[in-house]
Amino acid sequence: MRIIIKATNIELNKTLEQWVELRLRPLEKYGDGLEKQEVFPSGKQDEEVDVFVEIGRTTQSQGKGNIFRAEAQMRFLGKSIRAEAVADDLKEAINEVKEKIERQIVESKGKIRPQD
Repeated sequence: MRIIIKATNIELNKTLEQWVELRLRPLEKYGDGLEKQEVFPSGKQDEEVDVFVEIGRTTQSQGKGNIFRAEAQMRFLGKSIRAEAVADDLKEAINEVKEKIERQIVESKGKIRPQD
């Protein structure tokens, strides 16, 4: 599973990168039924699941309330699962996104079938 992280309005440091990896890497356990089956024009098959993560601040001011945002999109079998969360704490938003993605995977697990 590849995890690609983008930061908006915050600095993406090693600590944040490791936190995202730590929280989202366990989704790999669902990978058996999710591997890509796409064949590219070169004839190569990409069997990895891609997870695109965007984390950041929703505001530059020192306002109160939900100011951190996390969004994740998981691509596999030509399909996509997406979740978004806004919270007072960035780690809380990341945790919430992970839970939403996990819930969607479990709900759709029976509906996902390998392409022939």
